[in-house]
Amino acid sequence: EKFLFLILEIIKNYPNMNILLKPKHEPSKYNDYKTTNELIKNLSSIKKFKIVSGDIFSTKLSYASEAVISMPFASSGFEAMCLGVRSFYVDSMNVYKNSYYDNFKNLISHSNREALENLEHWMKIDQKDVVSQYKEIFQDSGIYNNTNKASEVIRKKIINEKIN
Repeated sequence: EKFLFLILEIIKNYPNMNILLKPKHEPSKYNDYKTTNELIKNLSSIKKFKIVSGDIFSTKLSYASEAVISMPFASSGFEAMCLGVRSFYVDSMNVYKNSYYDNFKNLISHSNREALENLEHWMKIDQKDVVSQYKEIFQDSGIYNNTNKASEVIRKKIINEKIN
C-alpha cells in the first residue's frame, strides 16, 4: 500500500515519467483489499502508469528504464545496478533499518519521503556516471566486471548476515 502511495507521489512530482509496476504477485490480489484496490484503480486511470506481467524478465524492464525502484532486497534492483541503471530500494515499512545496504549512500530509503529524495538524487546523476556510483557496493560484493549474478550476491549477503 505504501509503495503504491509512493508511485502516486512520483507521478505528481515527475509528470512526464512513465511508471511500470511489476508486482511480485498477480495484480488481481490488489482487489482483495479496499485501499490497494482503490489505489490501483486510481493509478490505472493515469496514462503514464502501467502494470506489467510477471512473465516479463526484470532485466528487460531495467534496460528500458531510467530508474528502478525495488522493494527490499529484490534481486531486480541489484541487477539494474549491474546493468548501469539508476536503482535503489524502498523499505516503506521500515523493517530493515541498519541492514547491510544501509552502509551505502542513497541505496535504501526507509520512508516514502526518503524514497522521493533518493529518486531526485539518482535522477541528477548523468547516465554515464551511474555505474561509478555503485563502485563501492560492487567491490564489497565481490563484483568485478559484472561477472557475478545479482541474485547470488544478495543470497550470499543475507546468509552471511543471518549467520553472523
